[in-house]
Amino acid sequence: MIIKYKNADGEVVDIDVDDKFGNWYLAFEKEEANRERKYRYWVRTSLDALPYEGVWFKSTYETPVEYVIRKEKEERLNKFLNTLTEVQKRRLELLADGLSAREVARIEKVNLKSILETKKQIKAKAIAFYGRRDINENY
Repeated sequence: MIIKYKNADGEVVDIDVDDKFGNWYLAFEKEEANRERKYRYWVRTSLDALPYEGVWFKSTYETPVEYVIRKEKEERLNKFLNTLTEVQKRRLELLADGLSAREVARIEKVNLKSILETKKQIKAKAIAFYGRRDINENY
C-alpha cells in the first residue's frame, strides 16, 4: 500500500508500507482530522491558533532583568547628574526637552556662546564619568 506522508518541511512524500500499517495510519489521520474539525467547531476563538505577530502579543510589563538594568542605569545617571553644577543641570534639562541652544540662551538671558561652552563642559564630564565609548558623538 502506498500512503502520502507529509514531513516536517511540508513536503508530501509517497511511502510504500505494508497494508496493516497503512490502514492504521489512514484511520489515525482521519481521527485526527475529525478531532481538529470538532475543536474548530466548538472553540470559536483561541489565541493559540493565531500566529505570533510581534508587538501585539508583547507584554507591557518589564521583566525582572529589565527592571534591574533600568534601575542600574537610573542610579548611574543620577550619580553623573550629581557631578554637574546647578546651572549645568538646568541647561541640560532645557536641552533635553528639545530646545535649541539659541532658545536656551534666550530663556537664560545669556549669550549663545555660554550655552555652547556649557554643552562642552557637560560632554567633558560625561566622557570622564562614562568613558568615550559610552558617549554619543553627536551630542
